[in-house]
Amino acid sequence: RQANWVKKGQPAIASFPYLPGKVWQGKVDYVYPQLNPKTHTLRVRLSFPNPDLVIKPNMYANVNIFSQQISGATAIPRSAVIRTEEGDHVILAKGQGIFKPVPIQLGIESGNDYQVLSGLSPGMRIVTQAQFLIDSEANVGASLKRMMPAKDNMKSAGPQEYVGTGMIQAIELTKRQIILQHQPIPALNMPAMTMTLTVAKSVNLGKLKPHDTVNFVMVRQASGQYKVIQMNPAK
Repeated sequence: RQANWVKKGQPAIASFPYLPGKVWQGKVDYVYPQLNPKTHTLRVRLSFPNPDLVIKPNMYANVNIFSQQISGATAIPRSAVIRTEEGDHVILAKGQGIFKPVPIQLGIESGNDYQVLSGLSPGMRIVTQAQFLIDSEANVGASLKRMMPAKDNMKSAGPQEYVGTGMIQAIELTKRQIILQHQPIPALNMPAMTMTLTVAKSVNLGKLKPHDTVNFVMVRQASGQYKVIQMNPAK
């Protein structure tokens, strides 16, 4: 986690357990270009003056490397960060029980803190135990979207998708339509019924036939009609 802090030429000091009270001053001579595949640690070569050959090969040493200090950094606890495939987020507490996920860009990690390069500014209130706001069995990305205000959610997530299961009654290939008898869809408060639905071109209707039981995903179009964008045989 600290590998990116180390640069060639940085000053360093070394002490040896068998030579108490003595300190050697040196510098970083070389930073190796790859990590150890087993330990995921980075090797660094340091040079120290050793005219009397007091320092012996294979000795254990305590070494401090002095990297450049970062002043005025914004930092947050590691526990506040939610890491997803879409990037790093924190939950912003806006008051009155309102929370909003915001994307952030992280810098270095120091102890239990992360440096924040963008996305937050000093004075903002965030949730420091962010994972507890998310159902452990839920998808992290979906949970973040549910926290967003409706307008922001629509902008970032696109049309709302609804998942269902049903049986194909008929297929009209030329019109790319199906007649589907589906089970209730709780997200829409829709009871079980038979509907005629348009199917997106990305769905291969050639692999489906009447009386197949399928899982499907549909979206509501601007016209108010529903369109199937995914469909696969139910297992």
